[in-house]
Amino acid sequence: MYCCGAQPRCDRHDAPFASSGPAITLKFPVADEDDLAFADQVRQLHRDIPCYLQPVNATPAAPHPAGANGVDIEALTEKYRWLVDQVSQKGWFDVRVVPQWHVHVWGNLRGV
Repeated sequence: MYCCGAQPRCDRHDAPFASSGPAITLKFPVADEDDLAFADQVRQLHRDIPCYLQPVNATPAAPHPAGANGVDIEALTEKYRWLVDQVSQKGWFDVRVVPQWHVHVWGNLRGV
């Protein structure tokens, strides 16, 4: 595997690319408590694998003029806050909560 697409080691990194991070991660889209419980079950089985949670765009708004289904950004932001609060209250400090940036940028447009 090549670091930065050019060589096994690049000018910006002292270590080989393969050792710069985990080979796999767990990522779960979360829409509700059931999704959160499932993510917890799996993460408990694989404590050594980094875990990421993302709020789901569950309430799309009106269609986007470019042909994509729209996104209710306010509802998505509220879902993000709910997810951050849940993770914090549960003390899951080894979990990362990240937004689905592709949804913010392109809505529900497929293939981007």
